[in-house]
Amino acid sequence: MTPTILRSATARFTTLPILWKARLCLALLVVAVAGCGSQAVQTERVDHTVEYYLTPVRIGMVTDWRILAPSIFHLCGTRGSGGVWCLGSNRVYGLGVDDTNAFAVEPRKVTDLSDSLTHSATNDCAFGASRLECWGEELFTKWPWFGDEPTPWVAHAWEKEPMSALAIGERIACMTNPQGVWSCWGSFLPNQESPEPVTEPAGWSSLTAGALHACALDPAQRAWCLGSRRSLMGSGSTEPVTRPVMFPGVTFRELAASGFYTCGIASDGRLYCWGNLSPSVGKDSAVPRLLSEKEDWRRISAGDGHSCALDSAGEVWCWGWNSYGELGDGTTEPREHPVKVAGGPWETVAASRSLRGGYNCATKSGGELWCWGALYRALVTSAP
Repeated sequence: MTPTILRSATARFTTLPILWKARLCLALLVVAVAGCGSQAVQTERVDHTVEYYLTPVRIGMVTDWRILAPSIFHLCGTRGSGGVWCLGSNRVYGLGVDDTNAFAVEPRKVTDLSDSLTHSATNDCAFGASRLECWGEELFTKWPWFGDEPTPWVAHAWEKEPMSALAIGERIACMTNPQGVWSCWGSFLPNQESPEPVTEPAGWSSLTAGALHACALDPAQRAWCLGSRRSLMGSGSTEPVTRPVMFPGVTFRELAASGFYTCGIASDGRLYCWGNLSPSVGKDSAVPRLLSEKEDWRRISAGDGHSCALDSAGEVWCWGWNSYGELGDGTTEPREHPVKVAGGPWETVAASRSLRGGYNCATKSGGELWCWGALYRALVTSAP
């Protein structure tokens, strides 16, 4: 399959208008060619030539990617060989090293933990065996409970309390423990430094976090959320709702939050979203809004300004912003409802949490990594 490319090789980052530079700085994945397991980190300046790949291109030769966590300038993921591996730019310490000029051409192993992986636009966390490790930008200012003065580029460990699930956003983090207690902390919540229970034990599942809010499912598969009113209701102030509120009318089997909205796969297999949706699908909603009548959705991933979902046939569909081709349908037209990504079949999909869209990634059978959207041309060298 030949990738559809919007920009020519002469379209350089340094010649773009200031506004577009600002948006691209927030949106671009510094994707690297994934090699055969080397952990080399380069410090030389990277070519900032940018091309928008409107259909998927393969990234590297590694074939055992599992869970993907695409962020602003880097991509992390778990692999079949174990651990969390990251590649791309270290601009926000996404590689877990002390040099913002560093760049991983091949995947670099950051931690051996791989039971679960969660991320925001600038932070990544992995946990397993009752241990949590996180790395990225602003860890000290956001999460002082990691230690007295941790440096942002080191993978800080935290072993204070067992957890069964973790979700992090730009200004909020939540966890559940084995007893079913849902706890949160963050820069705009009453407790900023350590987890504080927000509910009674209830067996919560599908824990997820956006920029300023978090949601989970109770045992009856009902969605509950807390956080900024704009994220929960689609309008109003950013003053937090500090205790979870229920969204009645629809039961869900999976939730995914990002930015200022939440999406979910309902019990009947259909797609719903709610919150501050106007930037991506045209209308805010204080209640779950039906986006697709299809009833075979299997997985969902929410990005900042766009989302993607995987159906039972292995097809990936995306909707929302599409300025850089992040919907993968061969256009740059925004879409209010899901459109099919070219290629496939796919095993997993992950939408980027990069503040203004930018790119998405998916894996094929066996763990091949493919991405589409705004990518540095010099690093996408294995496009078919």
